Amino acid sequence: MVKMELTINEALQRAVAAHKKGSLDAAEQYYRAILKSQPNHPDANHNFGVLIASLKGFTAALPLYEAAFKANPAFEQFWLSYVSALIRSRRITDAESVLDEGVRRGFSLEAINKCREQIRAFQVNIAEGAASYSLSQGDYDREEGFKIRGLSDQIPSALPSRFSSLTRLFIESIELGQFAEALEIATTLTKLFEDQPFGWMALGVALQKLNRFSEALGAHRKALDLSPADARCHATLGVTYEAMGRLSEAESCYRQSIGLESSTPSVHYNLGNTLYAMKRVSEAEHCFRQATLLDPDYAEAYCNLGATLKHQNRLDDAERCYRKAIELKPDYADAFCNLGVVLTEQYRFSEAESSLREATALQPGYAIAHFNLGNTLKAQGRGESAEECFRSAIALKWDFPIAHNNLGNTLRDLGRFNEAVACYGDAIELDPKFVAAHRHLSLIRKFESRDDRFKQL
Repeated sequence: MVKMELTINEALQRAVAAHKKGSLDAAEQYYRAILKSQPNHPDANHNFGVLIASLKGFTAALPLYEAAFKANPAFEQFWLSYVSALIRSRRITDAESVLDEGVRRGFSLEAINKCREQIRAFQVNIAEGAASYSLSQGDYDREEGFKIRGLSDQIPSALPSRFSSLTRLFIESIELGQFAEALEIATTLTKLFEDQPFGWMALGVALQKLNRFSEALGAHRKALDLSPADARCHATLGVTYEAMGRLSEAESCYRQSIGLESSTPSVHYNLGNTLYAMKRVSEAEHCFRQATLLDPDYAEAYCNLGATLKHQNRLDDAERCYRKAIELKPDYADAFCNLGVVLTEQYRFSEAESSLREATALQPGYAIAHFNLGNTLKAQGRGESAEECFRSAIALKWDFPIAHNNLGNTLRDLGRFNEAVACYGDAIELDPKFVAAHRHLSLIRKFESRDDRFKQL
């Protein structure tokens, strides 16, 4: 036990030193001794909260973070830790209230925006992966091979409780988009449990999220060395290869994973995404169907299955898949967006507009949804409304050549030729090989030249 002949400051210094060295039992004793003497000590509450969060999770640490903040509400770090713990504990309303307190106190904009992003990420369950310009593809997520949802069921029960606590912290960090924090947790896992493949897989995932691909590959290979027959090790390596654009290697990894363990829906799903990107659409369709058979509630798999069917011009089947995805996940902006495209191609413009407006309402920053809504409105001859949508898409994503081109077409049809020329120019600057934009620009200039000759006569 810690004797309190020490001053509070001396005890705190020893607690911090022990904490940094990883001597958690000693650190805990010092923190408890300080709080027994001074229950509202802000530094001891905060630091003990950090320790408890690493061992038992953020919900257990919440009272400590709250005590630190209430004892010193003007200190930004205490506020930031408290908000973050509330978010991770799924207490979003409370988090928003404490966030407002930080705004009133004038805390840094960077910290406030970080908290807002955490809340937004939790609320919309952020998707990774880059959006496509495709009218039907939407935003394809890659899932880690061990499938983040339900991962807690796969944590070996024989390992110490700290292993379980750290893995859950890692999962929460990934879900919230806090990849730097996830990297720190994964690094700790590999140091404390060097012979466990999960820690190395986690490290590879975190590095991949931070675009540190060569390091990620090394971590995944270490996991494979430790457990070459672990299907998850092959799957997570496949995710990194897919993110790097090395699709053949990603396919090989996913197939090896399925050969070892064929009942993991997310691996079939990832293989489907890889095959779709390789333009092997019928094979991708089979993979997405397998994912939905293994997990009938897999909304993302239904959505991507719809994309493969739409690609094959099987519009009725695609529509059914998108509606199933929406039924399973009513706030699924991608599914609403892709359904709108299919309905537009079936000339069901009113339904299409409704679906696309729902996508933009669910995700206001979704440039592709605004773009597709513009196409639907333009197809109805509603040029001015279409213009507004295309401009919204471009404001959200300037490097969107086809949006500039379609805005040009809309302005041309409205008789605003000079503005249309500028739009085609922007499209060509972004994509010098954009044939349609070159053709449209050439036609306008040809008409302008003809008009000039007519005026001279």
